Amino acid sequence: AATEKVRARIRAERRGWLEEDPEEVAARYRAGEIDLLDTIRHFGVIVDQRNGHLLPKTTGQFREMMRQRSAAHWA
Repeated sequence: AATEKVRARIRAERRGWLEEDPEEVAARYRAGEIDLLDTIRHFGVIVDQRNGHLLPKTTGQFREMMRQRSAAHWA
């Protein structure tokens, strides 16, 4: 039951995650609110692991790939 609740939340929020401001996501990572895998898997944001700074070009390319390969199939 708990797993289905989490899955339902992810389904409801995943499109919005890809639209969040990448710099705000990077700031949340630097503040320790989210971990590195969350920045990538949920938000499609790529940061420098050493200092948490946003890599804007790489983030843009990765998000575009996510939109084409994954998000295009989300119901």
